Formats: sequence, C-alpha cells, structure tokens
Amino acid sequence: MPSSLKLSISLASPEIFRGESNFFSVVLKNEGGQPITNAPTFAAENEALSVWVTPVDAVPSTPTELGPVVVPGRRTANDKSFECRQGIHRHGTGEVSRAPLSPGGQWTARADLLEWFGEVPPGTYNVQAAYNSGYDVIESAPVPLKILPWKPLAAAAARHGARSYSARATAAAMGSGPNGKFILAQSNSDALPKVPFHAIRVPLEAAGPVELRPASAPTAAVNTCHVLWSEGKQWQVAAAPLTGGAAKVSPLQNVMPGTVLASPLTHSDGGLAVPFADAELNHLYLLRFAADGSLSSAPELPLDVPGPIGPHACCWQSDATFHFAWCRAGGREVRLLSREIDNADAPVQHRILGSAPGKVLWIDARIDADEALAVRPIFVETGGDDPRHQQTPIPLTLKAWAMTATPTVLTCTEFSAASNRVRTVNLRLPKERTLTPICSIIRPLGDLAAICVDQDEELWYASTASGLICPLREVSRKTIGPSQFPSLFAASSRGSLPWVYLRYLDAVEGRLAFVKLEPVGETEPCEHEHAH
Repeated sequence: MPSSLKLSISLASPEIFRGESNFFSVVLKNEGGQPITNAPTFAAENEALSVWVTPVDAVPSTPTELGPVVVPGRRTANDKSFECRQGIHRHGTGEVSRAPLSPGGQWTARADLLEWFGEVPPGTYNVQAAYNSGYDVIESAPVPLKILPWKPLAAAAARHGARSYSARATAAAMGSGPNGKFILAQSNSDALPKVPFHAIRVPLEAAGPVELRPASAPTAAVNTCHVLWSEGKQWQVAAAPLTGGAAKVSPLQNVMPGTVLASPLTHSDGGLAVPFADAELNHLYLLRFAADGSLSSAPELPLDVPGPIGPHACCWQSDATFHFAWCRAGGREVRLLSREIDNADAPVQHRILGSAPGKVLWIDARIDADEALAVRPIFVETGGDDPRHQQTPIPLTLKAWAMTATPTVLTCTEFSAASNRVRTVNLRLPKERTLTPICSIIRPLGDLAAICVDQDEELWYASTASGLICPLREVSRKTIGPSQFPSLFAASSRGSLPWVYLRYLDAVEGRLAFVKLEPVGETEPCEHEHAH
C-alpha cells in the first residue's frame, strides 16, 4: 500500500473521569498524487481500523524472531469490541470490502472510547489509531489522555416498562471531582447490562442531597438520554446527546410544587414525558416536553379513587401509552391507569388488577413486548375503510407485581392485565425480619427480582424465578449496604442468559461496580478479544 496514506486521531477531551464517554475521530487521508483503488474500508466486518490505549510509562518488549513487540498494559479495540464484551459475536462473509481513495480524499470514523473499550482505570495514557491495509499497518501519532478518579455520591436506574429488542438500559450517577459535582447520564448494554455504552457528563451546582430520576428509552434508536434531579423544591432536567456534545440543562417547568415519579420516558422524537405528582401525592399529571425542552402539554390524569398515591410503577407502552400501576398508601388493591401520551382527546382508562394478601409495600410493572407481538396475528391487512382491513392493535400484556410481607414470609403477587390471572410466590425467610423493598427488576420472562432492607439495615435478595430469598451477602459474596445506592439491572431477551446484576457504589475503588446475582454458577461472556 502506498506510503501516501496518513492516519490521525483526535479526542473530544484530553481529560475525562473514569467511566465517562470520550468521542474520538480517526481520519485516513491519501496525501499522494495518485488514487488508491483497493483500500479496505472502515466497515466493521473488515476490522481494518483499531485503536490502542497504552499507559504512558509502558515499556515495550524487545522484538524477537519468535513474536511481535508486546506493550504491557496496552488495550486494543475496534467497532466489534462492544458486542464481543456482551458475548455477541457476528461473523462476516470473509470478503474484504474495498473502495477507491482519490488524491486528497479521506475517510473519517467517529466513535466513543467508552463504547469500544469499556471502563478504563484512572491514569495517563497515549491513544493511537492503527489501520491494517492488508499489506502493512499504518499507525497514527499518539495523543495524550488523562483519566481521573472521582468520588461516587449517588446512583439510580430507570425502571423500564416495555423495552424493544435492543433498547439500552439507562441509569444515572452523581459524583464529585476536582471542580465540583457532576452527573453521568448513562446508557448501558441491553444484553449484558454491566457493559457501558455511553455516559455523558452533566455539570451540577446542587449543594445538598439530590434525588435522581433517569429516563428510560423505548428503542435503541434514541439519541438523547434524559436525567432529572431535584435541587430543593426545584427539579432540573438534562438532555444529554448520546452522539457527543454538551448536555442541555434547564429547570423543569412544573404545573405545581411536587415530585417527579420514577421513571420518565425519553420519547423517540427527542422529547420527554414526565409523570408528576403534587406534594401530597393526591394528583397525578403527565408532563410532555418537546425536543427543544418546551412544555407542550400537562394534563391531569384523574385517579379513580382518592389518594394519596402509595407504591406505584410507571410503565410505558413504547412511546405511545402511559400505564400507571398503583395502590393507595396503606392499601391492598392494585389499580391500573392508562392514557395515550400525545392524544389530547384520549380518555383516561381505569381498571382494578386485583387485591394483594396484605398491605402493599412495593409495585413493579412491565409490558412483555415479545409476548405482545407473538399473540398478534402475523398476516394482517391494512388500508381501506372496511374495518376488516384495519391494523389490529398490539394487545396489552402488562403484568404487575405487588410485594407484601409478614415477619416470616415475603409474598410476591403477579397480576396480568391481559388474562386477569393472579399468581402468588411465597418466599419464606430463614428468620423473622421486617423487610422493606427498595428496588426491583422484572426480567423478560416475567419473573421479579428485588432488593429489600431489614430493620438492621441489612440487604436481602429475593427472586421469584429461583424461589430464593437470602441476605444479599450470601449471593453477592460482598458486603453491600443501602447507603451504596444498590439498583438492579436485567438482560433483555437479546442476552444469552437471563442475567440479573446489582450495581452499587464502591467507595474504596471510587467507581460504580457490578456483581452478578443470577443465574447462579453460570460463567459470564468473557471480556476479551474475539477472533473473527
């Protein structure tokens, strides 16, 4: 390959925090006077482009006839690395796609170091790009990168009502660094939730405690990650572009003093839908914001019985319908409120899902998108005025779990909106405890996993899939407390196994750490380079 090919790499920032996104651009330019007719393109199946991250103090080995130079601590990645770390391996046809590169012409590739490499520990590194022409390897000049440690202060995960096949798992973390506090708006892999995708830094000026409300995403095509947080009585909202660039922060336009309920929804049009309750939890609103941040509607959703609102779960049917599974404070009857998001004339629909055996402590809800598509007819005609030719709607397959407890039994009751069937799972405690649920997740198969705290501030893990309830330390092999902001993540149906992960703040290492809880005994997809 002619020596006229020159490769360069640039970073969006020379300094980032551990686990933060940093977008880079790689440019391959033909600086010669003759065209190159058969250069391998940057297509993923070629794996012609790679990036190296090397500690600045790494000392390369001496080359020998037995092997190439080895650089200690060097990490190598390409645009297939993100999927490889999830255990997903796609193989191409084996044919190399090639294209001409005219004199003065150039190709540009842009991506995120976090997506390609995952989390890299704090330190000072050199970042280089390498292009394999098939004849030789062209390297760029190194550019410096400093990765800073930070102190995690809080974290939260969105509860997803209905995620499409590959919608990302979204979350947020608050931390402090040399220049003050910040929030990371985070988007993680759906197939293996501990694998990061993007994490956009948002500046934070709050002096006191902050409540975080990350928004969920209905599809993988959403390019904005919203995070809301409270600063006293005022709520702020950040729209973080997942394609790079600064986040836009603005005060949330409230209809009255109150609270944002978990979890809001990032709409596929770039806007935001926010469930909002007044300070006494007697009134429910649905705030709809356009992509530019302006408030477009704020209808009150009347409750069919007087509040106050007790345990509840906000569940989004894609970005079309809002479902609210809830119970009055101290009550047993689980109710469902539904309304179309963007139809101003749409009525609010109410129904009773059923009664729990005792006082409801916690509610979670999920729409099984895979089941909904499976029960809808495959061959459906559309068009025309004849009702027989109209598209049939996807049926509502919402399932809600309500948790109740006695000193010896944690009872999880599942209610089905489609069939009105009720399923109860009793998890017997090994000793008398007073349990309070603090987070939960519903896996694609419909099973519930939850974390509870007892009167001694010890955490317990409960799973309806395995019938397991035990101190969290027994399944995690770690001592984790409620002050470490534990939250649960579950793999989507695209994952190789029904993974359940716990994420928590690790103050010793200064990071957000993950530990796998289920399936017990299964090895994880290896985070190593895979030969294609």
